[in-house]
Amino acid sequence: MDDPGEAALKAKFTESADPAERQKLWGEIQALIYEQVPTMKTGDVYTYNIASTKLTGLGEATLIWPHFWNVDK
Repeated sequence: MDDPGEAALKAKFTESADPAERQKLWGEIQALIYEQVPTMKTGDVYTYNIASTKLTGLGEATLIWPHFWNVDK
């Protein structure tokens, strides 16, 4: 959808070097997106990255889920 108001906000956002101004403008752009694009929130996702110090071989967690193969206690 071609919205001149959205285009003007995006231009101001791109031209601004002030982080506070960019944050304000991005909030306005995001509000327009939520008005114009049909969306439905389906839930929230929270994860915890905790492990006992007694575990060895755990390694780094992936972006989605930790992998537990080759883990020893």
